[in-house]
Amino acid sequence: MRADQMTLPLYTRAVIDSPPLWRRGLRVVLLVALAALYGVGMAYLPQQLIVLPMIPIVVLLLLSLWMLPDRAAFPERTLTAAFTWFVALYYLWPSYIAIALPGLPWFSAGRLALLVLLVIALYCLATSSVFRRELLASAQASRVVWALLLIELATQALPIFYSQGPFTVAAKFINDQIYWTAPFLVGCFVFGRPGRVQRFIRTMIIIVVTLSIFGFLEHYQQKLFWEGHIPSFLKVDNDQLLDTIFSSQKRDYIGTYRVHSTFSVSLIYAELLVLVLPFVLHGFATAQTVKHRLMMAAAWLLIIPNILFTDTRLGKIGFIIAHIGYALIWALRTRRRNASFLSTAVVVAIPVLAAIGLGVIFASHTLHAMVFGSEGYAGSNDARVDQMNMGIPKILHNPLGYGAGTGGMVLGYRSPGGQLTIDSQYLKTALEFGVIGMIATYAAFLWAGWLALKLYFQTSDRELELAGPTALLLANYVIIKGVLAEDYNNTLGYIAVAIVIALLARYQRSKQREPARDSGLPQHPGAILA
Repeated sequence: MRADQMTLPLYTRAVIDSPPLWRRGLRVVLLVALAALYGVGMAYLPQQLIVLPMIPIVVLLLLSLWMLPDRAAFPERTLTAAFTWFVALYYLWPSYIAIALPGLPWFSAGRLALLVLLVIALYCLATSSVFRRELLASAQASRVVWALLLIELATQALPIFYSQGPFTVAAKFINDQIYWTAPFLVGCFVFGRPGRVQRFIRTMIIIVVTLSIFGFLEHYQQKLFWEGHIPSFLKVDNDQLLDTIFSSQKRDYIGTYRVHSTFSVSLIYAELLVLVLPFVLHGFATAQTVKHRLMMAAAWLLIIPNILFTDTRLGKIGFIIAHIGYALIWALRTRRRNASFLSTAVVVAIPVLAAIGLGVIFASHTLHAMVFGSEGYAGSNDARVDQMNMGIPKILHNPLGYGAGTGGMVLGYRSPGGQLTIDSQYLKTALEFGVIGMIATYAAFLWAGWLALKLYFQTSDRELELAGPTALLLANYVIIKGVLAEDYNNTLGYIAVAIVIALLARYQRSKQREPARDSGLPQHPGAILA
């Protein structure tokens, strides 16, 4: 076989007689007609229907991938690098600074990085039995979590077949799988390699530190420092959105500027900060060098003021949960292993200090307003109560859900500015995916958090210990979703579940290689208190 006949391993170029001229001309005419038809469709179809002409292209792409031969080697390092770049650009690059072509979605840096990641991941899935086998092996680590996520997936897809806007629901469903399911699946593979979780956590800390520096500049200038400097070709055609983002976003009653960094609102920024905060605390507590501990202290000193700059209750509550939660699990684990005076004192002192702290907060008007809100937050509280009263009857009317992306429209609650809005992700999920979908979704996060906590108490591996702060991330995530219905940080929530699954699979493999013996460690965290 000559080299010029080789295309891919196991494939050769077939020798075919040249077709007649009229057939080649007809082929060109049909190709031009198809291109013209697609051009007209992309120009005149509503954005929610653009998915229709893309279906044949996606089917052909998947068919081509399915036909590729299995290969022993696959671009694992490229996949890992693409995953890291996606997460970094997703958070560091504002989503509203993007190439906006007429009739097409915005192409921000994060979306372009995600597109590259999806192409590489699909190629690995189609051509590597090793990749597929390791994904299936990760499913064995916790069948409960995978079963709950599959139930969630089914409840997301079901409303497509009976919703009033099936194309809109289908487009949002596909978008959710791209931003949630795809990073989860890639993460289950990537984090299965030793050292990858540590590098990812280090990347997330660098990201929030960078955002915090942006936050300090924004707080000092009382505006985003890139405001007025966005090139015309990267400026999206949504003046209402840009006016909201570049406005002061002050509370009407309080009047303080609320920092939001690269995000559209300060709530999303505060959520990200408190989700990553447990890893900073863990890095400080487990640092083996003075340099590392000082770096974690510096990161903490940058993050905490930014939480206050957002002027969000979820940020302050998340701050409390991260610190008290980490101090408690660290002390319990240390006490079990070393029985030191410090760990015992922390275990005993935390309930006392928590009770004293709550008493001080309720006794002090200033502290009570900082944590639970004052008169300036009354509008938010009343809105959540009204939304719940409006939403429950609609959930009971259709407990299977109305479809992805329809929560705000179905609820019908409008802000004082006249915009459809919904504040609770629980309510949003129940309206869109139904009661079963809502329960399955948050049960998956809670169960993953419980497994992470168990692993934290059982392992002695430094990287597997990251399951502890990951459990606190998931706890903060679930609590915050009670008051925030923004999807942006859902990607990090699903990545956190992937971290737990991958670490748990590695721990189970290591235990299988060890001789059977009694570890003497508790089966659940509560046993430490016995």
